[in-house]
Amino acid sequence: MKLYCIDCGASIEYGGRGRPPIYCTECRKQRDKLTKEKAYKKWRESEKGQEWWSEYMQSDSRKEQDRKYYQNNKQSIKEKQQRYCQTESGKKSRQDRKARRRAREAGVEHEPWTREEITKRDKGICQVCGLPVYDYDDVPKRLKPQIDHVVPISAGGADKADNLRLTHAFCNNHKSAGKADVEYCKSVISYELKALAEKLL
Repeated sequence: MKLYCIDCGASIEYGGRGRPPIYCTECRKQRDKLTKEKAYKKWRESEKGQEWWSEYMQSDSRKEQDRKYYQNNKQSIKEKQQRYCQTESGKKSRQDRKARRRAREAGVEHEPWTREEITKRDKGICQVCGLPVYDYDDVPKRLKPQIDHVVPISAGGADKADNLRLTHAFCNNHKSAGKADVEYCKSVISYELKALAEKLL
């Protein structure tokens, strides 16, 4: 007697004994795997599962496994990290790690942020001189965008979006940890923008 799998439609040989199968061997294996994964996920999310996993991750055996794996796969791990760092998510992750470390060392608060979010919020306008910020390859370094802390981290300012603003590289560097000379920044940036416009025309 021939039966057919209700998932993929493949024929199933049935000898007539026992309960008739409704899945072929491959589909049954796949379904068993999914069932185990769901059960494992449910256990991991439970209080007991989280407690066990936390203890396991801090155990000496786990650390020894990580150490051995790293020793045996140094080159492949390095290549994988380099490939990841070239992606957009890798660049954002690297930027966030640097910001977290800097905030931790200074003992101030930190919340994740990206340059794109701050630029969009400030509408591409420098918050020091009030002139537009450009981020193109042939734009002078002085006109390039930088993210500035309103209250410097060195003075206890938090590394959070409400303490950040978009500025030109020149305005930020001129300000340093003190107060910027707005009129001087405007004159320099205006000159640079005029020179850029003449170059592009």
